[in-house]
Amino acid sequence: MSGTLTHVEDDAISDFTSPALTNDRDTVPPRQSNVQYDEQLDAEFALGSSLVGGTERELSFQAAIARIREFSRLPANWDTYGGNGGTQQPVDYSVNLLHLIRGLPEVTSPKVCPIDSGVYLEWRNGNSSLYFEVDEDSVLYVMRHGNHVVVRGEDQFYDVFQAERLVSRLFQLSIRR
Repeated sequence: MSGTLTHVEDDAISDFTSPALTNDRDTVPPRQSNVQYDEQLDAEFALGSSLVGGTERELSFQAAIARIREFSRLPANWDTYGGNGGTQQPVDYSVNLLHLIRGLPEVTSPKVCPIDSGVYLEWRNGNSSLYFEVDEDSVLYVMRHGNHVVVRGEDQFYDVFQAERLVSRLFQLSIRR
């Protein structure tokens, strides 16, 4: 991963969802993961959605999680620039983070897109934004308010609770554990 975080425009994200990339699943190797764990999380999410009527917010989290899981199935050179295929650790971290923060009621689902060997997550709240680049080596993050960088760092331990604190800070929430 380069040491630089970049902003991903909506067009770049929508380009990834083109039919040519999302419908050709026969050529993509199956994802190696803990299927039972994935199914358990999906079942818990479905139960939560049905209990409260499947709100738009919850459905957007479910869609983001499903999309992130698909990133692990990307073949080598998926972006035609030599991009590595999906790797499981960034996908698992990103999915775990979304499962953790969806319990914070004011937090919206992030924009997600694949990056070389990882996942890019972006949240916005008014004039502030938070970006994560999760790859197989570490998690880089930047929080901005307007044009000013408020927080910038790297987490080599994949600490989802640190990420949760950053997301809650963006949405000005307090977390009690």
